[in-house]
Amino acid sequence: MAKRWRKQPSETGLARVCQSPRGYELREDGEAIAHVVPVHMRFIITGWYWYGFDQNTYSHPVETADECKKQVKKYMKSKGL
Repeated sequence: MAKRWRKQPSETGLARVCQSPRGYELREDGEAIAHVVPVHMRFIITGWYWYGFDQNTYSHPVETADECKKQVKKYMKSKGL
């Protein structure tokens, strides 16, 4: 089955009022295999990072979520996944 990006679900109730931007999940067969999430610094997004496949790029964030998605795609291609 194809791998597809899906936006993380919205918060519910009062938490939705001050919800920060949601991240993304790369899903295959209904299971999340990688995540792209924002880096928060005092309620301000300073970058984006991804984790999955025993990797975590928190210490090297990039400016946009799309850049992170490209990094995941590049990593998967290099590993033949």
